[in-house]
Amino acid sequence: MPTEILKTGSYSGLGVYSTTPNGPLKDFGLTGSNRELLRAAKDLGVKYLHGNMSFEGHQPPCFNCSITHPLEPAVSVVPDWPVNVGYQVTTPPEQTYLYNSLYGPNGQFPTHPRDLTYPEILALEAEVGLSHVLSGSVYAHTFHQGNAHHYAPGKSLLFDWVEEIVQQYSSFYQVPLKGPDWSTLANYSKARAAHANEIKAGPDVVWDRLTNIVTINADTSGTLFVTGASLATVPSERYGTDLISQASVRPGSQILLAQPTR
Repeated sequence: MPTEILKTGSYSGLGVYSTTPNGPLKDFGLTGSNRELLRAAKDLGVKYLHGNMSFEGHQPPCFNCSITHPLEPAVSVVPDWPVNVGYQVTTPPEQTYLYNSLYGPNGQFPTHPRDLTYPEILALEAEVGLSHVLSGSVYAHTFHQGNAHHYAPGKSLLFDWVEEIVQQYSSFYQVPLKGPDWSTLANYSKARAAHANEIKAGPDVVWDRLTNIVTINADTSGTLFVTGASLATVPSERYGTDLISQASVRPGSQILLAQPTR
């Protein structure tokens, strides 16, 4: 794990805690974070803290963005998607027992009219993960160490979940799935936040259809993602049929991007 990225136990220190022993968790927002955690993170060179999309205070204001921490701007929060696979389970029978004890007809939160089998649970939970993937979400899904236990050669609860999602995804799309490492993911989410802020500032983007040139003039410094145009000095990649460029802009500068003929 890169030292610039930190995931605290149960996402502790980021404004979600109980005010009484063993009481329910309450979301106080990121302004309720542990200031000593933030100070230590900054001192140790941590740039990104894992957040949890289950907590409203950890949900970014823009799609696929990170959150600059309001109490420590040197640190950003990048949320994870939670997965309904228990931290204490390592095998399909354990996951099946736990799931039905929670959501079966006699469970703590009765949701299903009967107990489900492991393949049924797997397909149902993978659909939730697939909905995140199909939305274009960049955020990672969080698992626990025990979920990676090999209950059979090459088989784990984690692998089962991933393989089920890939199988479902492949029935809809041929565009390959991307699995960036954590540093790439975190930097991307920070760039998306910069893009959203730059859009709010109102950059002047003009496509001259005669010359096939896209001109970007900005009043602030930031990052813009542009689809369908590129320049040799601007980072870009092709995903499916789309060419996506990431341009750094600043006041008084002008960026020219070539718009390829379709």
